[in-house]
Amino acid sequence: MDDGKPLVISIVEHPGALGLAFFKSGDGLWAEGSGVICKVGARLEARLPKDQLRVSTAASWILRLALADGGNFTLQRRAGNYLVVATQGWSGRFIADTGD
Repeated sequence: MDDGKPLVISIVEHPGALGLAFFKSGDGLWAEGSGVICKVGARLEARLPKDQLRVSTAASWILRLALADGGNFTLQRRAGNYLVVATQGWSGRFIADTGD
């Protein structure tokens, strides 16, 4: 979305799973869930099954529809120290926040 509000993705490693949370500044939590990471060719794919993914009412109806059956997100690290996160019909470029 080109609304000038940052989208923040938190990626947290849990034993045997990966946690993802999507926060839209000014709107709050869009979606969160846990799943597994699989290597697919040269990229990584985070697979969040339907029963492990919660989409909040702050998310647009399009996003809620797109994630109704779960979500598969590709994760590709790029030169310049950023990460491209993508799923069907959407992608975003994210810069790591080290908390410093």
